[in-house]
Amino acid sequence: MADKCVICQIIEGAVPSKKIYEDDDIVAILDFNGANPGHSFVIPKQHIPILEQAPSHLVGKMFNIANKISSAIFDTLKVQGTNIFVANGVPAGQKVAHL
Repeated sequence: MADKCVICQIIEGAVPSKKIYEDDDIVAILDFNGANPGHSFVIPKQHIPILEQAPSHLVGKMFNIANKISSAIFDTLKVQGTNIFVANGVPAGQKVAHL
């Protein structure tokens, strides 16, 4: 398992996480070391390195889920704004090659 990406290990449950959403295609987790309360990741369960390799229906589903989580963060944490951000590739700041 050491050669699997850490995101795949989180999805499989080998690395602890705090799931806030899950369906057959997507999982969303809170970042333990988040920049702010509510900092979360919306990730496909399938190992897809970058956005361009994801099928369009999955990209749309990810952004719909991100929007719902953003709304929940507004409501529960009473914040004034959120960021929905994609680090798409290592030169863009992506730390793990999993969308």
